[in-house]
Amino acid sequence: MFNHLRTRIIMASLLLPVGMTLGCDGRSPSAPSRTPPSQSPTPPALTVTKVYPKMGTTDGSMFVSITGNGFEPGATVTLDGATTNATVINHGQQIVAQTAAHTAGTVDVVVTNPNGQSGRLTGGFTYAVFTFTVNPNPVAPGEQLRVSWVAPGGLSDWVALFKVGDPNKSYGWWEYTNGAGSGTSTLNAPTEAGQYEFRYLLDDDYIDAARSSPVTVK
Repeated sequence: MFNHLRTRIIMASLLLPVGMTLGCDGRSPSAPSRTPPSQSPTPPALTVTKVYPKMGTTDGSMFVSITGNGFEPGATVTLDGATTNATVINHGQQIVAQTAAHTAGTVDVVVTNPNGQSGRLTGGFTYAVFTFTVNPNPVAPGEQLRVSWVAPGGLSDWVALFKVGDPNKSYGWWEYTNGAGSGTSTLNAPTEAGQYEFRYLLDDDYIDAARSSPVTVK
């Protein structure tokens, strides 16, 4: 009997390590799960949704804001195939670009990322002719001054007189065009001598599309 009991104790001690390696349900535990390798997020599709202002002078050198999605640093902008200076800002959703000289007409705006991905806004920008005629020039301080202008015409566009170098919010005389494609206005010249200019501003905003030659008050 003693030998039989001893045999059972030995058998139990031999089986114990095996039992400890089993799961609660008696099955072997599964291998630890492996974390899948991280993947780079898919870049958003490049789209161009808006150009503002949507109109400018044929002389070029006008700054426009291009909005959309998927713009990457180093992206280029072309207007009717002509490359412009461009800078991506606002987390890839906005570009500031400077227009090049071009004949009058409506053109496509294309943004191209360094990887070759591109987006197009058909008819996104219009080159237009803006002209100013000012008489007399030079003019005496406070003397009557007449300005004539020709432009495409926008209901909320306006014409204003500025001292050369002043920002677009520092204007003197001004008036709306009321959608007319041309007009003539009479005003009194500034009482302070100096160099002034007329500017054509778009959409009731402070963005000018064209400027006259300097007007000398002396």
